[in-house]
Amino acid sequence: MTPSSFVSLLADRSRPSEPVSDAPFRQGLGPSHADPDGRAGSQGPPPAELTALEELRCAKAAADAATARQGAATARQEAATARLNEEAARLKEETGRAAAEATRLGAEADQLAALVGALEDARADAIAEVRAHAAAIILEAASHIAGDALHADPALLDALVNEGADALGREGLVVRVAPVDADALRARLPSLALVEDFSIAAGCVCVGPAGRIDASLGSAVSAVRAVLDRWRDGA
Repeated sequence: MTPSSFVSLLADRSRPSEPVSDAPFRQGLGPSHADPDGRAGSQGPPPAELTALEELRCAKAAADAATARQGAATARQEAATARLNEEAARLKEETGRAAAEATRLGAEADQLAALVGALEDARADAIAEVRAHAAAIILEAASHIAGDALHADPALLDALVNEGADALGREGLVVRVAPVDADALRARLPSLALVEDFSIAAGCVCVGPAGRIDASLGSAVSAVRAVLDRWRDGA
């Protein structure tokens, strides 16, 4: 039972259940208590009872106001709770969207990283292939150019042979040359011991007691090939 209902019950019980007749009182009253028109005057509730009734009414009004304030406070609290729940739901939804976006961005970053890796691998393969082809072309060109130059200009071969003889000494020196160059070289350098070597395409190999000097085209091409191999491998 609420305070207001309890006060209402007290107020109801303080009222008389049936109207009380005031005839006996009016019969015993003299002229001084009669109404101006000759009728007997009516008598209301005693002052003490009126005071108690007013107190009960005030108490009931105060209880009703307290109940109204409590209801308003409860409504405000429920509204605030509802707003907090809505905000929590909104934050949860936003967090879910942010997590999904982060997952999507992470997947895209992984894809980009894989793509960059594949491009780097393809670039490295392309560079290696280009360098391999370029090295082969350069080597072949160098071989042809050097061989053609040695065959076209006999002075070049004479210079190679003389440099080897000077380095090793002419005593006991044997010069190995390509068969195509042997006759012409014998005519120009008759004092040297020449040997035709079919493994030599151009140039010469000088062999003496002091050592061996390989000035053949094959040796020069091998040196160029070693340099090109290091360049092809990126060294």
